[in-house]
Amino acid sequence: MKKLLALILAVICCLGMVACGGGEDKEANGKALEDAIAMLNLNYKDMNRTSADYELITSIPVGDKTVSVTWSVNNSAIKVVKNGKMVTIDVPDVNDTEANYVLTATVKLGSQTKTKTFNLVLPVIIFEPYESEPAENTAFKLMLTQGTLGGKNLFATHTISGGKYYATTEDVNAAPDFYAEKVEGGYKFYTTIDGAKSYVLAYLEGTSKRLKYDATEGTVWYYKEDCKAWFTMISGGEYCLGTYGEFNTFCISDGSYMKPETTGVTQFPGNLITKENVAKLAPADEVVIYETVAEIYDAATQLENNQLLSGAHKYTLTGTITSIDTEYSADYGNVTVTIDVEGKAFQCFRLSGDGADTIKVGDTITVEGPVSIYNEKVQVNKGTLKSVTAA
Repeated sequence: MKKLLALILAVICCLGMVACGGGEDKEANGKALEDAIAMLNLNYKDMNRTSADYELITSIPVGDKTVSVTWSVNNSAIKVVKNGKMVTIDVPDVNDTEANYVLTATVKLGSQTKTKTFNLVLPVIIFEPYESEPAENTAFKLMLTQGTLGGKNLFATHTISGGKYYATTEDVNAAPDFYAEKVEGGYKFYTTIDGAKSYVLAYLEGTSKRLKYDATEGTVWYYKEDCKAWFTMISGGEYCLGTYGEFNTFCISDGSYMKPETTGVTQFPGNLITKENVAKLAPADEVVIYETVAEIYDAATQLENNQLLSGAHKYTLTGTITSIDTEYSADYGNVTVTIDVEGKAFQCFRLSGDGADTIKVGDTITVEGPVSIYNEKVQVNKGTLKSVTAA
C-alpha cells in the first residue's frame, strides 16, 4: 500500500446531550446524527483531488454517545480498507484518466442512519519510480522486485554470492548507493567500495554468466522502455540485468527472455531508483505462512493457476500415497503421486529424491516443497521426498 496521506479529524467536538433513560430516544439520536454530519462537513470539506491514499474515522463521540461511521465509494478502482479504528481509502497507484467519484459516509446510532456524500476527483496518476535516463552525480539504489517471493523489494549489495551474483538485502538503509555515468551507447553504473569507484561489470566465463565489481572496467547498459529493463551486449549476445525464477540475487540472463509480457511475471529486471521513490513504492506483501494442513489446502484453492502459495515457502507434509499419477522417469529422476494428508488430497508433482523410484500406493511419505494449484489440483510443486514408510 502506498504511503498514506492522513486526513485525520482535526477537532472532536463534544456536544452536550441530554441522557434519556429506557429504550431508544429517537429524537436525541437524530440530533446526534445531525451533529455528526456537521462534524464530517467541517473536517472533510477541503477534500477534492485525491492522488494518494487517505484515512477516515469510523466513529464520532457526540456528548455521551458514540456515532459509528461507515464509508463507501462508487468507483471500483478505489478500495475501502479497514485499518484499526480508521479506514484507508486506497486509490490506485496509476490512473490514466481523471474521474469523478462519490464518497459516502453513513452515520448510525441505534436504529437510525443518515448519509453524507462528498464529490471528489481521482486525478491522472503517473508514477515512474525507475530511472531510464539517470542523472549523473545522483545517488540511486539498484533494486528489483521479486514477484515469485511475495513481491519483495530487493536491493543490491557489495557482496558477490556464489562467485557470480550480487547478493541482496531487503533493508534499503543497508544497501549501498549506486551512480550512473553517461557514455557512448548508454550508461555505466558504479558504486564505492572501500573509498574507490567500482563499476558494475557483466561478463561470460565459458557458458557461465557473471557479475562482479571492477575498479577500471564497466559494462555499458542501455534501457528498453517496453520491458522496463537494462540490457547489454556481450560477445554478440544480448543480456539483461535482474533475476528470474525464485532467485533473490542480481544476475544477468539471456535478454530474449525479458519481454514486456514476462517482465514482473517470470523475469524481474534490476533498476536504478532514487531513495525518495523507494519510500513511495508499495512494500512487499506480507508472506503468511500457514500452520495447519487445512489452512494450507484451503489457501491453495484460492490461488490462481500455477501461482505459488506464500511466496514459494516450502511446506513439509506427510501422507499416504493414494495413486501413482505419472510413473517414475529415469530420464528426469521424478515421479508424480497423490497423497492423502489428513483427509486432503495433495498431488506431488515431479517429486524427486532418494526412494522416488520405488514408492508405491499405500506407502506413507514425507515431502517438502512449495504448494501451488494446477487445474484445480492442489500440488506440492517439484518437491523433495524426505522419507518413506513402506505399506
